[in-house]
Amino acid sequence: MKFLIYILITLTLSMFSHKAVKGDLEGAWVLVESSWNGEFFEVVSPLPVKLYADGNFIYTYYEDGKLGVGNGEYIMDKGLVTETITNNSNLDLIGQSFSYEPNFMGDKKSFIQTIDFNGNQLFERWKKTSCNVENCYILSSKPNQ
Repeated sequence: MKFLIYILITLTLSMFSHKAVKGDLEGAWVLVESSWNGEFFEVVSPLPVKLYADGNFIYTYYEDGKLGVGNGEYIMDKGLVTETITNNSNLDLIGQSFSYEPNFMGDKKSFIQTIDFNGNQLFERWKKTSCNVENCYILSSKPNQ
């Protein structure tokens, strides 16, 4: 079943996805799907979060059942994103850089990325958490009672 879902996602993304442009990553994202070398695994709750703002990022993740955090800087050039980790719970990751091409769906509310780690493939699908300006404004302008 997961293989069928993976095939459907791949076909959908090839027909309706687009490369990232400046500003597409800005905001908060939650990880909703992930696989390692094609084998999907359960995303543990609370869901990992990643925030992008002004060339910086911060994220949470789980490793061996423990919460980890990291942050760093990113650049985007012609749709290719390169992240460099400047701080992390796992000290071995500090200074490492990872590049990927995020593919967005038409509404830009989700994207997938595939990162190659020495021949091993990490696939992730992220979903945007922020609301649109109109809904945020309506909710925040509610009179105090």
